[in-house]
Amino acid sequence: MDAFARDVSAAVHAGGGEGRTLERVAAAVTHFLRDGALDDRYQQPHPGLEVTTYLARLAPDASFSIAVLVLRPGARTPVHDHHTWTVWGTLRGHEHEVRYTRSTVKDGEFPALQVVAEHTLPEDGVSVIPSPPGDVHRVENVGTIPSVSIHVHGADISTQTRSRYDLERHAVIPFVQSYERPDSEAR
Repeated sequence: MDAFARDVSAAVHAGGGEGRTLERVAAAVTHFLRDGALDDRYQQPHPGLEVTTYLARLAPDASFSIAVLVLRPGARTPVHDHHTWTVWGTLRGHEHEVRYTRSTVKDGEFPALQVVAEHTLPEDGVSVIPSPPGDVHRVENVGTIPSVSIHVHGADISTQTRSRYDLERHAVIPFVQSYERPDSEAR
């Protein structure tokens, strides 16, 4: 994970605009998924949770964060935004992503969310999510084993108030990402 964090840092700080940054981070994620090693403690679902999120690394300058998501079979994240670009890939299992773009609306109104991409990522599959307004998605484990995916965000998202989108109730629910501690750190 240390080498991967260094690769991501180099990609983020190399300049050239968001498009080039996303290309470089996607290459780093692809390399990690194929050749890197993720400690087993980040690959276990937390007891009682359908979706477990671990914070694996945070850049000292908060320019990026690396999270690991573990989803039980059939589990899905809510539709949510990031307020930044994100590059993520599936290390184990198969995850289905639905990505949206959102319209700008007046306060109190539910934004129009339009599906712009939908695909299933196999192991080693990578998805690139641009900055707003195209930073909204939902991920679901469509396999029979817990899935594990690596998510690189272009900021410290653990400090940002983000939004979940309840499509049935047309409600926007603010939240700040919380993280579980791997079992070996909880003792």
